[in-house]
Amino acid sequence: MAELSRYGWEQAMDRLQAAIELERSTVQLVVDADGGAEGVLAQQDAVQVLDVLVARTVEEKAKGMLGRDFSDCDAMLFIEPVETHTSWHTVGMTEPILLALFDAYGEPVEVAELEPGVADFHAERPFKFALELPVSSKALLEGRRLVLP
Repeated sequence: MAELSRYGWEQAMDRLQAAIELERSTVQLVVDADGGAEGVLAQQDAVQVLDVLVARTVEEKAKGMLGRDFSDCDAMLFIEPVETHTSWHTVGMTEPILLALFDAYGEPVEVAELEPGVADFHAERPFKFALELPVSSKALLEGRRLVLP
């Protein structure tokens, strides 16, 4: 029965992947004016611009980075209609990801490294925006808030 369920899940994800074309955008990770990051950053390091795929709909969020990698984008941005405690999963993914959660004002809520196969991750506090990034991007997040265009 488990194999049938897995097969059904893979078939559904294949159909979903074929049907979803995601919006592209950019976001900024900005060092807070109070110097949020450790040490003194050079002016050009104060803002990091990320090329993101945007997931707004339930279908886009369900698909997320499944079947994709970060070769054509820096991150995936998930936008919730209101602040939420929505759970996260990495079932079906092959690589670990970094999940960065932000409130409605772009202030950091939580950063978690999720291994493949995590069935149910819950944020400690509500969030409105989530970024899925490669684990190697962790240093980009330190002391930064999210700014949307």
